[in-house]
Amino acid sequence: MGDAAFRRGLDVDSPHLAYMRVVRGGDLFARVPTSGFWLPAGNGGRFPVDYVHAGALVWTQSDHTVAVAVRGAPPPPRFNSDLRMLNPVGVARDHAGYAHFFPDELERAWPTADLLR
Repeated sequence: MGDAAFRRGLDVDSPHLAYMRVVRGGDLFARVPTSGFWLPAGNGGRFPVDYVHAGALVWTQSDHTVAVAVRGAPPPPRFNSDLRMLNPVGVARDHAGYAHFFPDELERAWPTADLLR
């Protein structure tokens, strides 16, 4: 995560760098840049946020499959409307789940380097 220059550095200026971000299921926190005071709407526009994700996206879907979006592509369908994000307990569980890096569903369907470029 970073600003537009950061993403450009990873996605454009470093074509041989295979970079991905892994998002577990309904982890709401992995989809938002920041919250509260730091968002432009929450701070009266005094501190603008230039926040973007870089690299390929690897997402564990609700059916336990893995969706991959190559870098520069939009996220997979349903990524930002996953209903699991409505359950606070599930969100906390999925966010805390990175401690068990990597779950079985990712190990079975881990993308090859070709998908990341």
